[in-house]
Amino acid sequence: MSLNDPDLYLLVVAHPDDESMFFGPSLNAFLQYQRKKQLEHDDATETGDRSHNKVPSIHILSLSNGDYDGLGQTRQIEIVSAARSLGLIGTNNEFGGSNDMNTVETLDRQELKDGPTAVWDTTVVADAILDHIGDLVFKQRRTHSASHASDGDDDATTGDK
Repeated sequence: MSLNDPDLYLLVVAHPDDESMFFGPSLNAFLQYQRKKQLEHDDATETGDRSHNKVPSIHILSLSNGDYDGLGQTRQIEIVSAARSLGLIGTNNEFGGSNDMNTVETLDRQELKDGPTAVWDTTVVADAILDHIGDLVFKQRRTHSASHASDGDDDATTGDK
Protein backbone atom coordinates (compact mmCIF):
# COMPACT_ATOMS: atom_id res chain seq x y z
CA MET A 1 0.00 0.00 0.00
CA SER A 2 1.23 3.49 -0.80
CA LEU A 3 -0.11 6.90 0.11
CA ASN A 4 -1.13 7.35 -3.53
CA ASP A 5 -3.07 4.09 -3.64
CA PRO A 6 -4.55 3.33 -0.19
CA ASP A 7 -6.25 0.07 0.76
CA LEU A 8 -9.11 1.88 2.46
CA TYR A 9 -10.77 5.25 2.77
CA LEU A 10 -12.38 6.40 6.02
CA LEU A 11 -14.79 9.33 6.11
CA VAL A 12 -15.34 10.53 9.68
CA VAL A 13 -18.40 12.69 10.32
CA ALA A 14 -19.79 14.16 13.53
CA HIS A 15 -23.46 13.43 12.88
CA PRO A 16 -25.38 10.89 10.78
CA ASP A 17 -26.67 13.39 8.21
CA ASP A 18 -23.27 14.99 7.52
CA GLU A 19 -22.33 12.33 4.94
CA SER A 20 -25.21 13.41 2.71
CA MET A 21 -25.26 17.14 3.41
CA PHE A 22 -21.54 17.79 3.06
CA PHE A 23 -19.69 14.77 1.73
CA GLY A 24 -21.88 13.31 -1.03
CA PRO A 25 -19.51 14.48 -3.80
CA SER A 26 -16.48 13.04 -1.98
CA LEU A 27 -18.23 9.71 -1.46
CA ASN A 28 -19.22 9.63 -5.12
CA ALA A 29 -15.59 10.26 -6.11
CA PHE A 30 -14.41 7.45 -3.79
CA LEU A 31 -17.03 5.11 -5.27
CA GLN A 32 -16.02 5.94 -8.84
CA TYR A 33 -12.40 5.24 -7.96
CA GLN A 34 -13.37 1.99 -6.23
CA ARG A 35 -15.36 0.87 -9.28
CA LYS A 36 -12.43 1.71 -11.57
CA LYS A 37 -10.08 -0.34 -9.37
CA GLN A 38 -12.61 -3.19 -9.30
CA LEU A 39 -12.65 -3.30 -13.11
CA GLU A 40 -8.85 -3.21 -13.23
CA HIS A 41 -8.69 -5.96 -10.61
CA ASP A 42 -11.20 -8.11 -12.52
CA ASP A 43 -9.24 -7.65 -15.77
CA ALA A 44 -5.97 -8.50 -14.03
CA THR A 45 -7.51 -11.59 -12.43
CA GLU A 46 -8.69 -12.84 -15.81
CA THR A 47 -5.18 -12.50 -17.22
CA GLY A 48 -3.51 -14.03 -14.16
CA ASP A 49 -1.75 -10.80 -13.16
CA ARG A 50 -1.29 -11.16 -9.39
CA SER A 51 0.75 -7.97 -9.07
CA HIS A 52 -2.27 -5.74 -9.62
CA ASN A 53 -3.23 -3.69 -6.58
CA LYS A 54 -6.28 -4.38 -4.49
CA VAL A 55 -9.65 -2.69 -4.60
CA PRO A 56 -9.86 -0.12 -1.78
CA SER A 57 -12.70 -0.28 0.72
CA ILE A 58 -14.73 2.77 1.78
CA HIS A 59 -15.96 3.33 5.34
CA ILE A 60 -18.06 5.96 7.09
CA LEU A 61 -17.71 6.51 10.82
CA SER A 62 -20.22 8.82 12.49
CA LEU A 63 -18.94 9.88 15.91
CA SER A 64 -22.46 10.38 17.28
CA ASN A 65 -25.83 8.92 16.48
CA GLY A 66 -27.49 12.37 16.28
CA ASP A 67 -29.67 11.73 19.31
CA TYR A 68 -30.04 15.36 20.40
CA ASP A 69 -33.77 15.37 19.59
CA GLY A 70 -34.28 11.75 20.67
CA LEU A 71 -33.98 10.52 17.09
CA GLY A 72 -30.75 8.54 17.39
CA GLN A 73 -32.21 5.25 16.13
CA THR A 74 -33.89 7.05 13.24
CA ARG A 75 -30.63 8.81 12.33
CA GLN A 76 -28.76 5.50 12.39
CA ILE A 77 -31.28 4.03 9.95
CA GLU A 78 -31.00 7.14 7.78
CA ILE A 79 -27.20 6.99 7.48
CA VAL A 80 -27.39 3.36 6.36
CA SER A 81 -30.17 4.24 3.92
CA ALA A 82 -28.13 7.14 2.52
CA ALA A 83 -25.10 4.87 2.09
CA ARG A 84 -27.27 2.32 0.31
CA SER A 85 -28.75 5.03 -1.96
CA LEU A 86 -25.25 6.21 -2.89
CA GLY A 87 -24.27 2.62 -3.72
CA LEU A 88 -21.73 2.49 -0.90
CA ILE A 89 -23.30 -0.58 0.71
CA GLY A 90 -25.73 -3.19 -0.52
CA THR A 91 -25.77 -5.29 -3.65
CA ASN A 92 -27.15 -2.71 -6.05
CA ASN A 93 -23.92 -1.42 -7.52
CA GLU A 94 -23.70 -0.87 -11.26
CA PHE A 95 -21.64 -4.01 -11.85
CA GLY A 96 -24.17 -6.28 -10.16
CA GLY A 97 -21.65 -7.15 -7.47
CA SER A 98 -21.70 -6.64 -3.75
CA ASN A 99 -20.16 -3.70 -1.90
CA ASP A 100 -19.77 -5.82 1.23
CA MET A 101 -16.21 -4.56 1.74
CA ASN A 102 -17.61 -1.11 2.62
CA THR A 103 -19.06 -0.26 6.03
CA VAL A 104 -21.06 2.37 7.88
CA GLU A 105 -20.79 2.63 11.66
CA THR A 106 -22.42 5.03 14.09
CA LEU A 107 -21.06 5.40 17.61
CA ASP A 108 -23.27 5.95 20.64
CA ARG A 109 -20.84 6.94 23.38
CA GLN A 110 -21.77 9.04 26.38
CA GLU A 111 -18.73 11.29 25.90
CA LEU A 112 -19.68 11.93 22.24
CA LYS A 113 -23.32 12.93 22.66
CA ASP A 114 -24.93 15.23 20.11
CA GLY A 115 -26.19 18.70 21.08
CA PRO A 116 -25.73 22.41 20.44
CA THR A 117 -23.72 22.92 23.63
CA ALA A 118 -21.80 19.64 23.52
CA VAL A 119 -18.03 19.99 23.50
CA TRP A 120 -16.11 16.85 22.70
CA ASP A 121 -12.73 16.13 24.20
CA THR A 122 -10.27 15.87 21.31
CA THR A 123 -8.52 12.92 22.97
CA VAL A 124 -11.82 10.99 23.08
CA VAL A 125 -12.44 11.82 19.40
CA ALA A 126 -8.91 10.77 18.42
CA ASP A 127 -9.17 7.53 20.43
CA ALA A 128 -12.52 6.67 18.81
CA ILE A 129 -11.11 7.22 15.33
CA LEU A 130 -7.89 5.30 16.04
CA ASP A 131 -9.86 2.40 17.54
CA HIS A 132 -12.01 2.28 14.42
CA ILE A 133 -9.00 2.40 12.09
CA GLY A 134 -7.38 -0.43 14.06
CA ASP A 135 -10.55 -2.53 13.74
CA LEU A 136 -10.77 -1.84 10.00
CA VAL A 137 -7.14 -2.73 9.34
CA PHE A 138 -7.43 -5.92 11.40
CA LYS A 139 -10.61 -7.01 9.58
CA GLN A 140 -9.16 -6.13 6.18
CA ARG A 141 -5.95 -8.07 6.77
CA ARG A 142 -7.86 -11.06 8.12
CA THR A 143 -10.24 -11.02 5.14
CA HIS A 144 -7.43 -10.53 2.62
CA SER A 145 -5.26 -13.30 4.05
CA ALA A 146 -8.19 -15.73 4.20
CA SER A 147 -9.31 -15.04 0.64
CA HIS A 148 -5.82 -14.96 -0.87
CA ALA A 149 -4.01 -17.74 0.95
CA SER A 150 -2.24 -18.83 -2.21
CA ASP A 151 -1.26 -15.36 -3.43
CA GLY A 152 2.25 -15.53 -1.99
CA ASP A 153 5.38 -16.98 -3.54
CA ASP A 154 4.29 -20.53 -2.76
CA ASP A 155 3.11 -22.72 -5.59
CA ALA A 156 -0.57 -23.30 -4.83
CA THR A 157 -0.49 -26.93 -5.89
CA THR A 158 2.79 -28.18 -4.44
CA GLY A 159 3.61 -25.74 -1.66
CA ASP A 160 7.08 -25.24 -3.20
CA LYS A 161 8.74 -21.84 -3.25
